[in-house]
Parts: sequence; C-alpha cells; structure tokens
Amino acid sequence: MKWMVGSALCRSWKLKWKKYCKMGVKKSNRNASETCPKNCRSNYKLGKIVSRKIDAVTELKGKGHFDFVAHRLPCAPVDERPIGKTVGLDLMFQKVWRCLEDEQVRSIGLYGIGGVGKTTLLRKINNEYFGKRNDFDVVIWIVVSKPISVEKIQEVILKKLSTLDHKWKSSSKEEKTAEIFKLLKAKNFVILLDDMWDRLDLLEVGIPHLRCLTPGEAFSLFCDKVGENILNSHPDIKRLAKIVVEECKGLPLALIVIGRSMASRKTPREWEQAL
Repeated sequence: MKWMVGSALCRSWKLKWKKYCKMGVKKSNRNASETCPKNCRSNYKLGKIVSRKIDAVTELKGKGHFDFVAHRLPCAPVDERPIGKTVGLDLMFQKVWRCLEDEQVRSIGLYGIGGVGKTTLLRKINNEYFGKRNDFDVVIWIVVSKPISVEKIQEVILKKLSTLDHKWKSSSKEEKTAEIFKLLKAKNFVILLDDMWDRLDLLEVGIPHLRCLTPGEAFSLFCDKVGENILNSHPDIKRLAKIVVEECKGLPLALIVIGRSMASRKTPREWEQAL
C-alpha cells in the first residue's frame, strides 16, 4: 500500500515539474535577459532521477506478485493459562507428572465431580509441565463443552497450527479432518481437552489416534508393570492377569495404571478381591 501511495505522489510531482519546466522555457524565450533560478538545473536533474526511479518501480511491480506482503507470525508452542493459587492438588499433579514422563503413556484422563479442580489441575499441567519443555512442537488447549461441536474444535486446532484462514474457512468438515490429520501426523503434539461431558471421536476431528495393542503386546506391557516376581508367585495370579488384560481391550493407559495398582497385590485372594 505504501508503494502505491508513493508512486502516485511521485507521478503527480513529475507532472507538475514538467509543467514548471515548460513554463520556464517559455518565459526564457520571452525575455532572454532573464535567467533560471540558481537551483533550477539541480532540480531538473533530480526530476530526471525521480522519473527513472518511478519507471523502475513500475517495471518491478509488473513482474512481482504482491497479494501478500506479510505472513502471520507462528504461534508459541504453549499458551500460558491464567491460574490462581492451587490448594490440595500437588499430590495429584505429581501422579500426572509421572505418567507424562512414562513414554508408553499416550493418553491420561482426569475425572471427578464438578468443582474438585480438574480444570485448575489441567492448567497447572499446561503451564508448569509443558510450558517448561521444548520437546513438543505444539500444545493445543480445547474447551469441548456440550453439545460437542466437531467443527468448532477443528477451528481451534487449525488456528493454533497457524494455517491461513482462507485455506479452510469454506472447507467441509471432512476436508478439515484431512488437513488436521496431515498437519498433526508430522508433529510431536499434545491435545488438552477441558470440560468434556461426552465421548469425543478423535479421528472424526482429525487427531491421529493411538492404536490398541495386540493381545500379546498388551499382556507383555501389563506384566512389565506388575512385575515377574508377582506373576510367577502363583499359577492363579497369571490366570487372573490374563482376565485383567482382556478387560483392558488393548488400551495402553488402562494396562499401565491397572498393572501398577496390581503390583502391590501378592496373593490370588487379593487379586480376586480387586476384580
């Protein structure tokens, strides 16, 4: 825009200067004894230089494409969330922290009745855990609420990923799903979902989903968390362990959490009571 204004002013000045020069020549012809002002010659040279510059700029503008002269700055990987003083959340925060440090954990659920501090805890995790790390490309905070709107969730994700609005504003939900999946698949990302009331289909949104483990992989993971000493201490414990693994449906987080809790149970009776 500045170039356009500058060019217009220069052209206007150029026309006025030519008119002035013509008047000066006519006046000089009428009265040969009169002389041009002292700076007439230098001003004329300056006018010629300006004229050449204008022509050069016009040529360059004709060759270039200036639809976009700036790009949106990339978003910070993590957006800090406002949070007040937390009371009574330190123990739970440390538990979540340990799960986050476990490379086999891919999803964590925080649940409880309203007012117990789920959102506050999630904000603390966002600010104090992810805010101090640099091994994630992006951390996306989404307020799901109800009723669930997949397209609103998709818009939050696309804005955080710094995609240009004109590329997806008129796109269908399926096209947005494909775009989100393509972008997130190439990133090391974290999705923080707040205020969830119903089940959310991550694949429908476009979020790459963690696959379920095969029966063999599931049992191996569960055994690793329980410990070989406990499993081999009694034949019935290994039998009960297979029942637990089957109930976990191949979900890594369930296998890890339940496996750790069962590691302290050393007799078949304790395992049966837990089931």
